[in-house]
Amino acid sequence: MISRIVSFIILVPLAILLVVFLVSNRGPVELSLDPFGTMPQLTYSMPLALMLIASVILGVILGGFGTYISQSSHRRESWQRKYEIERLERENAEQAAALKRLREERVQAAHSAPASGPALPAPGASGAKAIAGPRAA
Repeated sequence: MISRIVSFIILVPLAILLVVFLVSNRGPVELSLDPFGTMPQLTYSMPLALMLIASVILGVILGGFGTYISQSSHRRESWQRKYEIERLERENAEQAAALKRLREERVQAAHSAPASGPALPAPGASGAKAIAGPRAA
């Protein structure tokens, strides 16, 4: 909230000064693109307000393009991380489905085994760690 008030206190007087400056300089100003003054074809006459607005727009466009180019490595890294995360999530879902299937098979095998047969370990026992992968061990 304080930053809004401070920016308002700073930007409103600047905007008023800019409007007063542009209104008082409405006449045409010559813009020469020839640094040596030998070619009169490269001289344009336009209002100062138009020249200032055009230069600000050109500066914003060039600055945005420069930022876009300089940040390309960060965008590429972000995309790579995004695809790596998606791949790991798919692998995790596949492993969870396989683990669930194996646990269901154990439960079915335990129910269908004869009472005098060897007892199978319960789901989630030490045998499940080897199925889950190296991190679970």
